[in-house]
Amino acid sequence: MKPASTYIAYGALAAAACVWIAVGYFAMVIQNEHAAYAQQTASAAAQSDQAADDARLHVLASGNIERSLKLDALVAPDVSSIIESIRSVGTASGAAVKISAALPGTVPKSQKDIHAVAFVIESAGSFSSMMRVLALFDTLPVPSSIELVDLSRASQEDGTATRAPQAWRMSLKLRVLTTATVSS
Repeated sequence: MKPASTYIAYGALAAAACVWIAVGYFAMVIQNEHAAYAQQTASAAAQSDQAADDARLHVLASGNIERSLKLDALVAPDVSSIIESIRSVGTASGAAVKISAALPGTVPKSQKDIHAVAFVIESAGSFSSMMRVLALFDTLPVPSSIELVDLSRASQEDGTATRAPQAWRMSLKLRVLTTATVSS
């Protein structure tokens, strides 16, 4: 027969093994719960990021539609309405404006459905009226740019000096973008 201390030692060993098994089990449970919590947090963050991306895309798409409609409104005028806008500059500035030529312009090939028209415009009047004409052409309500300006004093025919304001002549090249079809 074995002494009682042996049974106590085996019992203590068994109890220690049970405690270590319990500690290991609880550590594993805690680790699994932590992993599940981390996965839920990552999933919630991914859903939040996806919702934010969807919201950004919606705002971007809405903004692009609005911008696209504004752009279409700007570049949709046909050539005849552009010519009327150019003529209205002469009326607004008080100087005679004459369109002497309209030529098809060039645009990059990546700009599909956008065409350019180059207008050669002549005007005559006082220096201040020529400056008003330039300022008004710079602010036309169509996408345009002034490419060339030639401003010169008009010669007096009789050679006499008068107190009348000097007459000036201006020739400019105005490039206008449009979605209207332009043929050469």
